[in-house]
Amino acid sequence: MELTPEDKAQIKSNFDKCDAALLDKPILASIYDGNWRKDLREKALSAQKHREVTYGAMGYAAPFFEEIGECPRCYQYRLEEGASVLLPKISKREREHIVKRMRGLIPISAEQELLLARGFRLEFGTGAVKAPQGPVNKPRPEFEVHIDDKQIDVEATVLMDSEEVGQLDCITRQLGENFWISCTEVDYVERVKNKIKEKLVKSARDTGLIVVLNQYAKFLHPIDVINLIRRIALEPQILPICDWQYPLAIAYVCQYFIQGVWLNLSVAQRMGISE
Repeated sequence: MELTPEDKAQIKSNFDKCDAALLDKPILASIYDGNWRKDLREKALSAQKHREVTYGAMGYAAPFFEEIGECPRCYQYRLEEGASVLLPKISKREREHIVKRMRGLIPISAEQELLLARGFRLEFGTGAVKAPQGPVNKPRPEFEVHIDDKQIDVEATVLMDSEEVGQLDCITRQLGENFWISCTEVDYVERVKNKIKEKLVKSARDTGLIVVLNQYAKFLHPIDVINLIRRIALEPQILPICDWQYPLAIAYVCQYFIQGVWLNLSVAQRMGISE
């Protein structure tokens, strides 16, 4: 459908709301800086059809998406708080990487890291959240949490192939459709199991580990994923992996909300962490 002058006036109004919402969020305002916002606005206002209009990252466009019920309330405030916890503690290179991802095609993976930092800070205090240690050329967690004499690594990972899904979504929008169908026979249960196993095997094992799995795609159905992850979290033989590779907990996030967290009591007992 072609954009009318009234449509373009509404698009401009939406961008104005998004810009205004950043006035009391200096960190997000620096991430979504003036040049980035200017380019995004110009592209949207030069579009000829509705499907060509994009408001960019959720962290920037949250005020618009909140109004239409596609984003949790206070999303930007949570991101700002998380950024204030995590960004000062990591290296310049790591900060630049997060900023690049937050401006990219699928920014929610970077946004999730900030939300996690906020959550652990609320529970254990700002000082408990530490920058990841170890060589930069080896797998490292998003951050570490130090509680008394215990160290817990926090890993966030994509449950499905976000790059593949992002490309399909982009093509779908260009074609003016609101869905796509995969023509490839894929066992998504095995894909989920392999993704989790890959993450656990690559991660460090000399500390406790919390793995947070974020599903961006709308398949599998969350109910099916919940049942699968519960079994993986509590029954190591399903993957299978060695006992020393097993995480302290696995969490599952879908559609911006935590769907479940499963604590492995045998790992907790081995680490001396109470339930």
